[in-house]
Amino acid sequence: MSSQRLAIARVFDLLERAHGVGGRGNERPGWMEQRLLALLEGIAKQRAEDPLRVAEGLQGEPKLLAEIADTLRVGETRFFRDPAQWQALRTLVFPTLRVERVRALSVGCSTGEEAYTLGMLLDEEHATFDDGFRVVGMDRSEAALSVARSAVYPTSSVSDLPAALQAKYDRGS
Repeated sequence: MSSQRLAIARVFDLLERAHGVGGRGNERPGWMEQRLLALLEGIAKQRAEDPLRVAEGLQGEPKLLAEIADTLRVGETRFFRDPAQWQALRTLVFPTLRVERVRALSVGCSTGEEAYTLGMLLDEEHATFDDGFRVVGMDRSEAALSVARSAVYPTSSVSDLPAALQAKYDRGS
């Protein structure tokens, strides 16, 4: 195994154990390996070391390892991303729910746009759920969750949000 491949394998092993990032072998998208190699080479150049030595020392640098993990996350999120998914919830799932209270989980919610989209859709259906609903978003990135908690978003993330919903849920920030 080349020293580059060995460095990548070692860092992904650390990332998987510490941050749940990277998957295993064939489960990992190629872009992740390319991005990780570029990161390792950049750090190695700054430190005048080779990437394998950087990889071997990352276990003792939890902050840098966390930064690398954040860099490798997809993090693509916006309101009403993947419209077909939301339409399916509206037309196929919500009408079949026969419950008074709904609890929903948005896993890998990044900065929260999809979790808030789900909340808006459930709010639109609220009359169906006598006891209300609750949406919980989860992500491994504390920085992303901090943005989600603030619920302040750039214009680019609301580009797919219908105007009526944007007006209804805009907090005026």
